[in-house]
Amino acid sequence: MKRQSSSGARRATAISWEIRYLAVVGFALLTSACATLGPDSPNDEKVKVVTARATARWQAIIGKDFAAAYDFMSPATRATVTPAGFKTVASRID
Repeated sequence: MKRQSSSGARRATAISWEIRYLAVVGFALLTSACATLGPDSPNDEKVKVVTARATARWQAIIGKDFAAAYDFMSPATRATVTPAGFKTVASRID
């Protein structure tokens, strides 16, 4: 039986992460597009949207999908925190 080379295994893992990342980003874009809240939106609706986003962010961190979790950060935060820096800090969360 032929063993898969370590570079082949790394490539397969990288592709797996890319697919996962694209799925999470696609889901986030889809849900954010549907969640058009304004100042007059009911509070219950606002709570649902914030709860869903917070839950998705924590699930990404728990699942060690730091790229997806980073995407939940505000543009101002992303301007000051690099993805690598975020990964370093977030990977310490147990």
